[in-house]
Amino acid sequence: MREMTFREITSRDIPAVFDVRITVRENAYTREGLYSEGITEPAVEDMLGTSHRGWLCERDSKVVGFAMANRETGGVLGNCRSTRI
Repeated sequence: MREMTFREITSRDIPAVFDVRITVRENAYTREGLYSEGITEPAVEDMLGTSHRGWLCERDSKVVGFAMANRETGGVLGNCRSTRI
């Protein structure tokens, strides 16, 4: 069994988080669709620096899932790759 590691998201992880987000089957978005909703790499970096915290899961040094929580509302969102992890 391959080991998974969990750690806090850093700004350098944001492109990989977007890569995971666009692979989901439910509530699917393209990168362009996310951008049109205002969900961009700079916006996520700003969120992580202010109102949110995020964690990711890596397997074989590749990001396979993530979760972010809003400090103000308590809301949580998360995604994992559509393939088996």
